[in-house]
Amino acid sequence: MPISRVGQPADIAAMARFLIGSESTWITGQAINVDGGHSLRRGPDFSSVLSDVFGADGLRGVVQEG
Repeated sequence: MPISRVGQPADIAAMARFLIGSESTWITGQAINVDGGHSLRRGPDFSSVLSDVFGADGLRGVVQEG
């Protein structure tokens, strides 16, 4: 569940401090999301709008269900 607030520069700074500190010496080659969990939720479904613009045939193979 995403955190229900807008991220602040201090949120990014906290991760940067951690990564340059001695606590992170064993971390290599990682992508770390600092987004309050927002990348975990599903975005809005724009398929009906895109279908109106591009047509159903234009969306086939582009829009995936699920």
